[in-house]
Amino acid sequence: MDAATKGDAAAQYEVGLRYSNGEGVTQDMAEAAKWFERAAKQGLTIAEYRLAAQYEKGRGVTQSDAKAREWYEKAAKGGNVKAMHNLAVIHAEGRGTAQDFKTAASWFTQAANYGLGDSQYNLAILNERGLGVAKNPVEAYKWLDIAAKGGDKGAAAKRDAIAAELSPEDLARAKVASGTWSAKKPEPLANGDLSSLKTWEVSSLEGSAGGSATRAAIARAQDLLNRLGYDAGPPDGLMGPRTRDAILEYQLSEGLETTGTVTRETLAALEATSH
Repeated sequence: MDAATKGDAAAQYEVGLRYSNGEGVTQDMAEAAKWFERAAKQGLTIAEYRLAAQYEKGRGVTQSDAKAREWYEKAAKGGNVKAMHNLAVIHAEGRGTAQDFKTAASWFTQAANYGLGDSQYNLAILNERGLGVAKNPVEAYKWLDIAAKGGDKGAAAKRDAIAAELSPEDLARAKVASGTWSAKKPEPLANGDLSSLKTWEVSSLEGSAGGSATRAAIARAQDLLNRLGYDAGPPDGLMGPRTRDAILEYQLSEGLETTGTVTRETLAALEATSH
């Protein structure tokens, strides 16, 4: 909570998650939405997805398909796979926007390629019926077979029905397409793995507590310095000459102890200055 109130987006998301799940606090979906929104407005993709889901279901906020679509779109573009699927469903059903099977097919395709079974099934149906894409029973078979291999029993039955209508040549092509497909790996951070950002768990930053700053803390400082106009280099968590010079320049400008390292005092000042 201390890190969240200072503006740490990952901490804000964590607080929202705990209110959402009732972990250590009384479950409060309205409070969860507030914290998710704070993190979402800083561009944290997983928070954008969570906020969208609350708007879609009207949990802790006034139900709004339009706002759900807006936040799902941000999260989907940021790489959240579930957001891609949910955004596709919204476009397919025309909730909060005009019905648009072409856009739905595009997002179902992206989520399907990341291995999401529901998207694979829905994409197959669009291909079977020619909705938003050209009618393509071979492609429909491919996605149904992939979904079936993932455990979808409904997909297996639908696949077998389509197989009976395909020519031997098309069926062979469909089986090759399915057999040679492999899922793309989702970006961990966009899909909820915030371990690289959890700087609030750090207990050994350079400074009062002694020890060296973690790579995550250095990366966070680099990111904040760059946002403030200092040239700290890429936020890779590695201490190089550019990062050290940027820290020194910032420390001098803020009247902090000029160590050229990521101290607790420096990181706290950066968090406060950037929000």
